[in-house]
Amino acid sequence: MLRLKLRRSASSRGEPTAEERALRAAYWTDAASVLRRRLDLTAALFLLSPFFLFMGASFMNHPPTLFFVSLDYFLPKTSHNLANYFGELEERHFPSLAKKHAIARAHSVMTWQRLKDSTQDARTGLESGVGRLVDRIQATTGLKLSDTLNSGHAASRKVVQEVQSKVVEELPKVEQPPDEKAEMKRLV
Repeated sequence: MLRLKLRRSASSRGEPTAEERALRAAYWTDAASVLRRRLDLTAALFLLSPFFLFMGASFMNHPPTLFFVSLDYFLPKTSHNLANYFGELEERHFPSLAKKHAIARAHSVMTWQRLKDSTQDARTGLESGVGRLVDRIQATTGLKLSDTLNSGHAASRKVVQEVQSKVVEELPKVEQPPDEKAEMKRLV
């Protein structure tokens, strides 16, 4: 109903009346409140001050890319909601583009996995090459390098095990969700 009135008023010639201006303001206010509810922006209102300070400085000095990069850091829930919202719009209105984006995401995941695998393979190859080199040096010089290196590996493994045990002890404390009221007090 409101859109129909706006279209009629937009088609009229001349200066808009006070009623037409009020209708336009009401339309945009309603649209903003729908978007605010849809994106759940009220949870992020307490974090906006540092975000806007940083973004003001970045817009003055850098391209808007920093806005989108820092959005995920300063307002992760809002940026997630925005991504979901724009993804739904893309699927609804541009299904072929959404399909291409899904393929691109799958390819990036596969590429990342291949990179991790090749890094692991390179590390394994490097370790075996160093091991062969140490064996040759030992055979040539008679020095006991492998004993020294193995004692270093044993010490580092012991440290890793100690850290892992402390992480396992502290993990249940970290996984508990924080109290929202205490978090709001901390932020204010």
